[in-house]
Amino acid sequence: HSSPTRRSSDRSGSSAGSGAGDTTGAAASGRALEITSDRVGRESRAGELVVIGDQATAAAAQRLGLVVAEKQGMASLGGEVLRITVPDARSVESVLAELKAAAPDTTADLNTIYRPAGGAGSIATGPAQSRPAARGPRSVVGVIDTAIDRGQPLLGKAIIETRSFAQGGAESPLHGTVVAYLTAQAGADVMAADVFALDRSGQPAAGADAIARALDWRS
Repeated sequence: HSSPTRRSSDRSGSSAGSGAGDTTGAAASGRALEITSDRVGRESRAGELVVIGDQATAAAAQRLGLVVAEKQGMASLGGEVLRITVPDARSVESVLAELKAAAPDTTADLNTIYRPAGGAGSIATGPAQSRPAARGPRSVVGVIDTAIDRGQPLLGKAIIETRSFAQGGAESPLHGTVVAYLTAQAGADVMAADVFALDRSGQPAAGADAIARALDWRS
């Protein structure tokens, strides 16, 4: 569970969803995420924009001297999600305005950072609780969170598939495992998307680009 954060407020967080398509450019590197904040405290990945567009959008960005660090097809939107970096001293806000002027049909913003909401809680130890008896086909719920511990016996066979969309150092799987467990106990099977990595202070953080790819998963 996640939401945009401000440095002056408590961490908040979001979960849901499903991204397919080929990626190009930077991949998960194990490097910590570099994060900055604007005048009102909204956190974002330093020097980055996240853009929903197409090849024309990428070309417009390159004409402005920007770098398309990563792109992935978004089946649900009929376009691509682009992670664009600013390779020079221009402010991200000014570059964002330039890109919107050059490609007015493009949806673009700072690559906003999301944080986990609340505490991770815990999974009770002891005998596994039986899941509710199915009355017909089981529903499948997409969970966007941290990674999960597939070795946790209380999850049983509820986890259908997992996929990581995170870039940067690995985050503890506890929060995602608890959310997956609660979802399974409600009678659903789970597809789990990991979008959280670690920032330079060792805190979990998810970029808007990772969440967008996760939402498009299996679309």
